[in-house]
Amino acid sequence: MAARLLPVLLMALAGCGGGCPGSTGRPAAAGPGDGGARAGARLEGGAEVGLAPVEGGALRMHVEAEPPTLTPLVEHDAWTSWIGLGAINEPLLRLAAAGGALLPALATEVRPEGDRALRVLLRPGVLWHDGAPFTADDVVATLALRDLAGAAPDLRAQLDAIAAVERVAERELVIRLARPSPLLPYALSRVPILPRHRFAPGDLRTQEVSRAPVGTGPFRFVEWRAGERIVLERWPSYWGPRPHLDRVELRIVPDREVALQLARRGELDLMWQLSPAQVDRALDDPALGGFRIVPAVLPRYAFVVWNQRRPPLGDRRVRQALTALVDRARYRQLVYRGRARPMSGPYLPGSPSADPTVGEWPFDPARAASLLDQAGLRDTDGDGVRELDGQPLRLALLLSPPDSPTLGPLATMMQEDLRRAGVQLDIVPVAWAAFLQRLRSHAFDAAALMWNNVEPWPDNWALFHSSQAADAQNYGGWKSPEADRLLDAIRGTPPGAERAALDHAFHRLVHQEQPYTFLASPEVDSLVAPRVHGYRPDGDGPGFPRLWVSGPAGAGR
Repeated sequence: MAARLLPVLLMALAGCGGGCPGSTGRPAAAGPGDGGARAGARLEGGAEVGLAPVEGGALRMHVEAEPPTLTPLVEHDAWTSWIGLGAINEPLLRLAAAGGALLPALATEVRPEGDRALRVLLRPGVLWHDGAPFTADDVVATLALRDLAGAAPDLRAQLDAIAAVERVAERELVIRLARPSPLLPYALSRVPILPRHRFAPGDLRTQEVSRAPVGTGPFRFVEWRAGERIVLERWPSYWGPRPHLDRVELRIVPDREVALQLARRGELDLMWQLSPAQVDRALDDPALGGFRIVPAVLPRYAFVVWNQRRPPLGDRRVRQALTALVDRARYRQLVYRGRARPMSGPYLPGSPSADPTVGEWPFDPARAASLLDQAGLRDTDGDGVRELDGQPLRLALLLSPPDSPTLGPLATMMQEDLRRAGVQLDIVPVAWAAFLQRLRSHAFDAAALMWNNVEPWPDNWALFHSSQAADAQNYGGWKSPEADRLLDAIRGTPPGAERAALDHAFHRLVHQEQPYTFLASPEVDSLVAPRVHGYRPDGDGPGFPRLWVSGPAGAGR
């Protein structure tokens, strides 16, 4: 699905994250000029009317979860993708923010030749940030990395139709396919092309290209101080439209309350996401005079994944019961102030893939108790906790970031609701890198996540196919022959009525099986300083190349 994981804001996620393309909802059109807005004024969109961009200056942006790498071929969480693919490295094609059309990037044309080949023509005159020329050799070498140790498992799944990549000329190549793959061009829009001369055989995670990337994008990497900041600078030889900013400083601050205080002191220009409670406070904060809050409905959804390798979570009745014990409507109201859409499956509401007849399971403790009884989980010793074969039903919920203002309330609510039904839930906060590792190794019972950048025609194969349960994105280890059959058919069917029917069938199956408890598709509310202009958040992040600043840092508060 190219979903990107955000460390749940919810997300990260990963954030997660996975990753990621056409949304069913976008920020509304910009309102009138927003200069001098009152403290925390809410503004639909971030563009200004009648203001010419100013060249130069630095943007200081908050990053809540330090990315594990800056190469999306290794990790496909949201921040890695927004920085490594959106600013430093580039794909062959880009997905338009609105409408989901594919646009040229490093490739000027990707042309199908029958249903088993794509001919790719590359853009001339492109240079790597170290001055070396970009050629077809770089594309051939990058696509060969899909099977290399350390490559992101979701990309391996999305590119598995590729049988061979043949260099034809310096700026031309042919991608041979083992099977028809109508969505492969969309997958190529998520693959950052890396410089052949900068990586070597072996694990990409341990190579310099993952910590200090060299790309062809509008910004070049300058430095990464772990736990402090990542710095990018404008690349003067960029082949495309020149970005306005000279410099982007990404300040790594895990605690959003600390980040908000930095914004109040004029030390941050942009916070990607405030918690709903912070939004309410910011609206009346004199120290944030002139700042604006920019809301956006983005293509993402939050969920809890259940590890079905851990008994009794492999029993569908238990998963259905756990979903019925999570009061998702109350959660959306208390945590998101109602600014979140309900979710009933892995497709965004209103998208062609979503079955409109499927609604979310209601909060129903009585039904949950009956299902747990049917599954053989009963409190036989009177201690208030159900048992199965003498083992108490005790689950651990992983949280990252540990102090998330959206995850914390979720965990507390789940803990209370499950306790009343005889299920003990322990809350286990972990750092983001450890969180990802535990997901891949299935070292968890439950985990709260968010998939970001969900497409209108998503390929859920990497998330739910049984073949992806080992060191890949099927973190819960769900295995269903019917799901595999539908997912195999879906990825070979182009968008249209036949594809929609398959997606609807998969939606209904997931709804019954509940490998995830789907929580919400929440709004994003960004805090933007008065000196920042051109901010229009979308599924591909903040859009660094289009931003510009006016006045010195810290001015106009």
